[in-house]
Amino acid sequence: MPARLSPLVLCAAAALLAGQPAPACAESPAAQALASLEAEQVAVHERAAPAVVAVACVAGAERQPYYGAGALLDADGLVLTASTAVPPNAREIAIVLRDGRRLPARVLARSGAVEAVVLRADTRQALPHLACGVPRELRPGARVYAAGNPHRTLERDGEVYWQAATFIAHAELRSDDERSRYAGPALTFNQSVNFGADGGVLLDAHGRLVGLLSLAYSRHDGRGAAVPIQAIRAALAEALAGVAPEDAPARPAALEPLERALRDAAAKVAECVVRIRSAEARAEPPLQAQQPDQGPDPVSHAEALPDTDRAPGAEHGPVCGVLVQPAGTVLMAASSLPETSGPFEIELRDGRRRRARLGGRHQGLDVAALLLDDAAGLPALELAEGPAPRLGQLAALVGSAERGASEGPLNWGLVSALERFDGQAVQLDARLGAADAGAAVVDLRGRFLGLLARMDRRKVWAAQSGVAFYAPAPRLLEALQDLRAGRVVESPPQSFLGVRPALGETAFEGIKLAEVVEASPAWKAGLRKNDVVTGLDGQAVRSWPALLGVLRRHEPGSRLALRYLRDEKPQRGSVVLDARP
Repeated sequence: MPARLSPLVLCAAAALLAGQPAPACAESPAAQALASLEAEQVAVHERAAPAVVAVACVAGAERQPYYGAGALLDADGLVLTASTAVPPNAREIAIVLRDGRRLPARVLARSGAVEAVVLRADTRQALPHLACGVPRELRPGARVYAAGNPHRTLERDGEVYWQAATFIAHAELRSDDERSRYAGPALTFNQSVNFGADGGVLLDAHGRLVGLLSLAYSRHDGRGAAVPIQAIRAALAEALAGVAPEDAPARPAALEPLERALRDAAAKVAECVVRIRSAEARAEPPLQAQQPDQGPDPVSHAEALPDTDRAPGAEHGPVCGVLVQPAGTVLMAASSLPETSGPFEIELRDGRRRRARLGGRHQGLDVAALLLDDAAGLPALELAEGPAPRLGQLAALVGSAERGASEGPLNWGLVSALERFDGQAVQLDARLGAADAGAAVVDLRGRFLGLLARMDRRKVWAAQSGVAFYAPAPRLLEALQDLRAGRVVESPPQSFLGVRPALGETAFEGIKLAEVVEASPAWKAGLRKNDVVTGLDGQAVRSWPALLGVLRRHEPGSRLALRYLRDEKPQRGSVVLDARP
């Protein structure tokens, strides 16, 4: 294991990830911090990966192939895997190690309630194995690792598929996936579990097994899920009786200061983040897991659609909102409004509920307001201009807690673009589900940056796309009066020039045009295909983003000076912008 990191180095790492300057008190503290963080994660991989195996079998009269992953739990070949990888009528069961060895295995026990199977592999050599961790010790925002065998990668090239992820929440899950019927407690995290990864491992930051990767999947939140190891040990107590007991907590991982900073930041707004649903929505039926003596009826992975990330469109369910001042105002993502005009019900983290009616909407920001009939005693967040976001800055994403949960979901991402959608959104590199819409975005100091929005399932940047957007706090503050007054604010008209750039043309001091739309402002100004635009509104434009930036700063009807080249000869003119059709 790497040596313990000094507070100075950890502070430098957290500062670097937060987009802040590193403390100038040691030689290259940021470099030291990143090297140590990397060493910590490499050490976890080197310890744990050899204990992850591929699992393969056939089933049924037609010998349908099944495959997945498994975790070695002792030196004598005790393997824990998922029943979606080893169905009840499986035969010719084998495990495949990283070195290519293929060992026959037999079923010792199975439980449909936790969709888990215990195997015993036939081995004459001691095998590497995992220690069990304590899932309840996981806190939202913690670093976790997932490993498995999607696309049969482990069998094909001897490499375990390895993912670093953020633990989001302890949840109660009901699966929508036809290959899993799991219903019960789950550990959710911000990565996908694709076919073949089921039966793989979810590890804590110390490399201890805390959950079994599952195909259980909710279309609403879209998160990866694992069945907690303590639930599996309870359901399969006899077969797992010889497994090494949960070891004592290891020393804090190098990432712990950053995780603690995220949790501290989230705590400053958490009580103001609420769950929202239509007041007329029927409550979901209670979770009903499979009976212990019943196995699932899995579908062979060979019959499945091509192994891709499962990212279906969002389905309406509880989403998030943020209580803001003036008291009695809840802001939420407008694209996540159910197809009803209300009333709505909000639920706070402590279980209190209130009725609310629909206020106004801002189409450009994708934000709507709900107005509470009774706001007595409720917390509220004061909107302020706040700090300007910076590229590369780390932001915590604070969701609403499930009923009875001590902490709500906590994810994080980096600011990856500042002026999206004509300056009405900031972009994050976070992988989120539909249930995250309306969550609060805060910096590492707990300052409110904005509201997660634009989770529209019809867009390419919808839930689970790996791209997320938030409406920045200053724009929310500007729109608040209209939202509380019940007004619908349409998206501002976008200026239209009517040109398309030629791709791959880099030898010009401007933008070569591949197309000029007939009768567009550009056409009327005299621009034609193959012209090279060099200036607009008195500014040099040498890239397409630069041209778009000029257009964003001017409303339709504006007259702008224009410079361009035709046959390498300078030309001048002017263009009157139109509104985008």
